[in-house]
Amino acid sequence: SLSQLFDALINVSSLSLNPTPAGVTRDGYGWVEYVENEPLNSREQLQTYYDRAGLFAWMATLLGSTDLHYENLIATTAGPVVVDAETAISTLTGQTGHPSADAELKSWVLNQTVFKTGLVPLIGSNAQPDMSGFGATQPERMKRLQLRWVDAKMDSVDIRYDRPRTSPDHNYPRFCGDPVPPWLFADELTAGFRRAQETTQEHMETVRDAATTAFAGTELRTVIRRSRSYRTLLDTLSNPKYLRDAVTHEQKLTETLWNDWSNCRLVDRDIARSEVIAAERDRLLNRDIPRFTVHSDERSLCLAGETVVENALKRTPIESLRRRIERLCNWQLQRQRDLLSLAVSNAGVPSSYDEEQS
Repeated sequence: SLSQLFDALINVSSLSLNPTPAGVTRDGYGWVEYVENEPLNSREQLQTYYDRAGLFAWMATLLGSTDLHYENLIATTAGPVVVDAETAISTLTGQTGHPSADAELKSWVLNQTVFKTGLVPLIGSNAQPDMSGFGATQPERMKRLQLRWVDAKMDSVDIRYDRPRTSPDHNYPRFCGDPVPPWLFADELTAGFRRAQETTQEHMETVRDAATTAFAGTELRTVIRRSRSYRTLLDTLSNPKYLRDAVTHEQKLTETLWNDWSNCRLVDRDIARSEVIAAERDRLLNRDIPRFTVHSDERSLCLAGETVVENALKRTPIESLRRRIERLCNWQLQRQRDLLSLAVSNAGVPSSYDEEQS
């Protein structure tokens, strides 16, 4: 679908867009072409790379894509290639629970800009490490403890918690073996972003119709809770206290999902939460992260091909996408460019970068 939409832009402009890896789809699973991280061998290649990174950043913003962190973006001589685009035209985003008016405003603003994509560092955020698709060029120690099993299948089996380091070195753009962060080519990145904006605005109806065609009938990932919440819950259930018997294990799981409903992105929908929680529970009991989906032209929430809740969404993803394209093409394009420029300028340089370099 992304390839089709890119082709539509190429047909109405002189833009040169990034390749997308080929995929083979089967019933419930599939394969995607292996993408090799390639070193960039000249300043001209670096300029071209970041120009195309800007084009991609606008496309991702237009589609409402999320989760484009450093593991999902691979640097090649043809530009950055995304290897996990399942959150394109995502439908459930923003605040969960009962946020303040300021938090709601902040969430709405972020959802209208490139910050929603996860491609650039979030200005003013103290969250570390930087895991953004463009900004994460240095390994950093994670703040959050992660559970790790040691000596599995042995009498000495144990659980340990540690703070692993991120490893963006497999994917980032490199020159002579060293990372090339975006703030060194902020002008090129912003220029590519601007050209893509202007082309889309000039041919908005063509792009909007192409997007409708490209995503027609597509099954889309719909994230109703943060994946981290599921991961934390599964880690908690690894405590021997909840492994004594199946009843205790399932009771703790169901109780936690029920009590945490205020942080579910369906909290403001008039639906029976018991149906959703039952579906989540069944997956989590098998230690799987629930992968809810919705078809692009429907509003029902599905899991493993079965409908969990009908009319769970306010509008179909296709309807939301068309509205988003129209809104973004007429909403403060210069301001969006300024935010991108600030995020990838020296203001976005993490404090750890200078320390690492020294």
